[in-house]
Amino acid sequence: MAKTPKVVIGHSTIKNKDTEIALEGEMTFPGEKPEANVTVDVAGFDKIVEGLQEAAKSEPEVAQYVPVALMVKGFGKTLTDGRMEWVVNAKPDGSVIVNGVMLKPADPAEDDSIDDGGDETDQADPTP
Repeated sequence: MAKTPKVVIGHSTIKNKDTEIALEGEMTFPGEKPEANVTVDVAGFDKIVEGLQEAAKSEPEVAQYVPVALMVKGFGKTLTDGRMEWVVNAKPDGSVIVNGVMLKPADPAEDDSIDDGGDETDQADPTP
């Protein structure tokens, strides 16, 4: 049997003058859906929100991202150095947990039975 494919993300950072985003973790593909364990931390998250708010003044469509950014911040954990951290665990069952909080439960089990769309009235009458 072949090994399960695995993607490893070594500690990677993206920086500008106000923010730094760091990412690391791994993702495996045991079936159709991946399993992922990823840690993201951000220094200067408030600067990102401020940038979105400022951009929304001249580009109103950007305003839709401000509440999303605030929601994401709400799921974060503030580290002692002020950075925000999100530990994301996604399972092959579709569940997603961030910092120990279930954001998305497992997907409903798929029913493999065949539904022909019929009901009892579609059955043949057994009387001659």
